[in-house]
Amino acid sequence: MAGGPFDLELEGPRALQSPILRERVLREVCGNDLEYFKAISPLTLADQASAALRDEHVVIRQAVGEEDDTRELNRLFHDRMTELNIAHEYYEVPRARHEALALLKALASDNGGFYRRALGLVE
Repeated sequence: MAGGPFDLELEGPRALQSPILRERVLREVCGNDLEYFKAISPLTLADQASAALRDEHVVIRQAVGEEDDTRELNRLFHDRMTELNIAHEYYEVPRARHEALALLKALASDNGGFYRRALGLVE
């Protein structure tokens, strides 16, 4: 949901708009360790685990608002997942910013189907 950890140097639009939030995330989530932040990034993990993600048929859904300032980073991740041949669903939600509730509402019509697929209840 509008992933931010695609900004490996923590210098993307959200980090630059809010240096205080950037420092807080780095301190509280990663113990002030930028290398740890990079190691837990979905970008890094996708590269490392691409074979397993393909082999295990992991169900992945990515959504970002069209007006979200992380949209370009999310597009880059979507492109990388495609390059790695990792199956995933990608949505850009019209008129949505960086708002989880707006994304969830937009995806609500398929939530049941998504979770059935994710839990292996549907082939």
